[in-house]
Amino acid sequence: GDDIVEVKLTVKPNNSDYGTVTGSGHYAVGSEATITATPKENCYFTGWSDCDSKELTRTVVVNTDSTIIANFAKKPKLVAKPNNTSYGTVTGSGYYDVGTKVTITAATKGEHCYFNGWSDCNSKELTREVVITSDTTIIANFTADLYLNVWSNNTSFGTVTGSGYYAVGSEAT
Repeated sequence: GDDIVEVKLTVKPNNSDYGTVTGSGHYAVGSEATITATPKENCYFTGWSDCDSKELTRTVVVNTDSTIIANFAKKPKLVAKPNNTSYGTVTGSGYYDVGTKVTITAATKGEHCYFNGWSDCNSKELTREVVITSDTTIIANFTADLYLNVWSNNTSFGTVTGSGYYAVGSEAT
């Protein structure tokens, strides 16, 4: 009888923290094997080591012992945050595909808080779009009026006025 010659196919990820693969095993020479790459959360598949394919599942013909690497990468992380959480909030943080347009929004907390702009540009718009190309941190700069509290140590002798919110650097009477 004819002996079937088997060869070993090894399929592995470039980084097991970023993705998993299937398809490794022993195959008859000339047979087809289905290999699959599965990215983990917040990661993406960039392609196979043996060809230009970016297909997650593909079929290969196995002729010799061989190793195929599935290449994965971490998605860029956007951190959009306020300079002071007492004065405002920011939405839009997360992991995104390279080239994604993300809307970030700043919101003040209360009538005496003010938005002064973003750390990465001159925009004073509360909502804007950013294109994600790499890990990015954007700070929303907020300020707040200061509260001045004045009081009399003994109201039988006199009263005082002037308590209230004042802009930083302003004069109070």
